[in-house]
This record gives sequence, structure tokens and C-alpha cells, in this order.
Amino acid sequence: MKKPLVAFLLSFFIPGAGLAYLGNWKGAFINIGIALLIGIGCAILLPDDFFAHYGRYIGFGIAGGSGAFARQKAIEFNQTAGTGAATGQV
Repeated sequence: MKKPLVAFLLSFFIPGAGLAYLGNWKGAFINIGIALLIGIGCAILLPDDFFAHYGRYIGFGIAGGSGAFARQKAIEFNQTAGTGAATGQV
């Protein structure tokens, strides 16, 4: 069983770390790549004054999204593990 709160916090502070905690390394690298692409894309495409003012909120949005995704995957992981244990499959 994996703790959804731990997965959330890990991915909130380091995108993809919560998925790595769950053993989903491919998903972890994809998650950090997407987070970086969104951040870099916003820095390049948005006007400097807009990004300077709203950049931290964009970062919080990316972090929150990454954390929420990892939390949901942890819940699904636990449900699958619970179902496998109940049916005798591991």
C-alpha cells in the first residue's frame, strides 16, 4: 500500500517524484517532461511582465496538477493491490 499524501507531496515539490514513489518510472519522466515543457513554454510565449506577475501561480498550478495526478494514481494503485490480494493474485 502506498500513501496518497506522500505521492501528492513528492510530486508537488518535484513533478514526477510521486509517480516514481509508486514505481511508475516511465510516467515519472513523462510528468516531469510535461511540467518542464509547460513552464518553459509559458516563459517563452507569455509577455515578460505577465509572466513576472503570474509566473508563481502558473508554477503552483503545475505543481498542484502533478501532485493531484500522483495522488489519484496512488489511490488506483492501492485499489488494484487490494483487489489482487483479495483474489489471490499478487
